[in-house]
Amino acid sequence: MSLFVPTKFVWRFGGNQVHLCGSFTRWVETVTMSPVENEPSVFQVVVHLPPGYHQYKFIVDGEWRHDEAQPFMPDPLGNVNNWLFVRKPEGSAPAPAGLAQQPSALSAELAASS
Repeated sequence: MSLFVPTKFVWRFGGNQVHLCGSFTRWVETVTMSPVENEPSVFQVVVHLPPGYHQYKFIVDGEWRHDEAQPFMPDPLGNVNNWLFVRKPEGSAPAPAGLAQQPSALSAELAASS
C-alpha cells in the first residue's frame, strides 16, 4: 500500500491561469491551481505526493516559472527548478481514494507498482 502526503503548493505572484508541473508528473502533465478567495494574485493546490525528493515549476499564463522565495536549483540541462523533500508523517495512513488531486499518469504508474 502506497503512502501519499498532502503537499500544498502556492504561487503568490499573479497570473490568469497557473498550473503546476514537476518530477511527480514526469514533467508531462500539469495540475491546475485555483485562485485563493479574496487574494486574486495567489493560486494554490494540494497534491498528494509520495515521500521523497521532488522538483517542480509553475506554468503561469503559458510561461514556465520558478518561485525564487522557495528552494531552487539548476537541473543538468540548465533549467532552474524549485525542489522539496516530502517526509513521511509519523503514524500516517494512506490518502483516502478520491481525496487526492493527482495527475492521471502518476496515478496509473503508482497503481501499477503496488
